[in-house]
Amino acid sequence: KWGRVADFRYDCCFVCVDASLPVIDRYVEERVDCMIEAGLLNEVIDIYNPSADYSRGLRQAIGVREFEEFLTFSLSKGESLYPHLVKEAADISAQQGGPFLTHGEDKSLSHTAREIFESGDETQKILLVKAIDKLKANTRKLVRRQ
Repeated sequence: KWGRVADFRYDCCFVCVDASLPVIDRYVEERVDCMIEAGLLNEVIDIYNPSADYSRGLRQAIGVREFEEFLTFSLSKGESLYPHLVKEAADISAQQGGPFLTHGEDKSLSHTAREIFESGDETQKILLVKAIDKLKANTRKLVRRQ
């Protein structure tokens, strides 16, 4: 009987928000762009661990799984997004018996999406756009499920 109108202890007013999917999609895309501008890429870089499984559990944080290909590419070039990543990648490489980093020197990668877009590395730009598009698609799916 729970949930029937006659079973409520108090008078209720239910509000349902209805919006068209294109409007919601546009809002989600704008929101993801704002998140990128506000430093989502830096947050993802900060918590990224090359040996972690981002397909289940708490590691499915927004952005980490979507940016994995971009981050792996950046590490494979020997660039450090943050020093902890270079050490972790080198440790994993040693455990797996292969060269993960191609350069020994510690280069500094641009820390914001804007700097990456303004750089000359086309592959990195393409991977970043692909990651942002994946993030938008996954966020749209999440919003629709809610």
